[in-house]
Amino acid sequence: MLGSFISDKPLKERWWLGPVVVYFCMLATMLLFMLLFMLLGIRGAGPTVFEQWITYAIPLAIVYLHVRRFERRRKFWGFVGVHKKNLRESFIWLFALWVVFTGILIAYWWAATRATGVDAQEEVSKHFEENFPDWYFGYMFFASFVPVALVEELIFRGFTLDRFLARGPAFAIIASSLMFSSLHLWYAGFGPAVGMSLYGGVFLLAVYWGIVYWKTRNIVGLVVFHGLYNFTLSASHFFGAQAEVVMSAAMFAIGVVCLGYLIIKYIGGLFREIEALVKGVGKSRSSSLR
Repeated sequence: MLGSFISDKPLKERWWLGPVVVYFCMLATMLLFMLLFMLLGIRGAGPTVFEQWITYAIPLAIVYLHVRRFERRRKFWGFVGVHKKNLRESFIWLFALWVVFTGILIAYWWAATRATGVDAQEEVSKHFEENFPDWYFGYMFFASFVPVALVEELIFRGFTLDRFLARGPAFAIIASSLMFSSLHLWYAGFGPAVGMSLYGGVFLLAVYWGIVYWKTRNIVGLVVFHGLYNFTLSASHFFGAQAEVVMSAAMFAIGVVCLGYLIIKYIGGLFREIEALVKGVGKSRSSSLR
């Protein structure tokens, strides 16, 4: 069957150690920068770029050392989900499930807006438009993929979720998603109502991406999709809201095709199982008559 599971790694002692260390390291780095910029009064677009690269570089280095030294794995990238195995399935499951989660997210944002009286997504767009210059949006054309999408997927799906699977998929997906969403500390600056709405939205996205990783154990498709998702902010800035609509429609259309493909494969698999079962029954009856 398409996207068949890769056998989970057996439960090991201290399976939680690496992910927890990386999480608190990333949290401490973010808090340190927040405190430093607050004391110096230099909060702005320039320091944000420097902060972004340092915040990602330090935990990435820790992940690398953990995999190579503690887990004693020679090939680092393969053990954090960057490989060819299930590459096609990664994209197929990613876009197919996007059709489902698009409906979930639309319902969530509608409910959140009704409950708070504020469109949290619109507030984020206004924040970037009012506080960041054009060059930053140009920079984010590339940074949306590297380092943002690459490092976040590597750390929270390819490393953290993968190790947490020792306790089962439900625990792994929920725990890694909570860790991922909680590190979006800058959401708190929008206030309780908007901040909680944003945390809820990014948690749902993380659950969606976690399910895809659980199904495929490959982060390549996740990096591309995550980058495209963040890329819409820059696209809207330079080309208007119409660009975001076009990109969303294209991604949804691809998702419909992928979902149809999965359904056809699933139905085909059922027919083959039924055919094999009928043939098996027929053979057993013919042999008994002999």
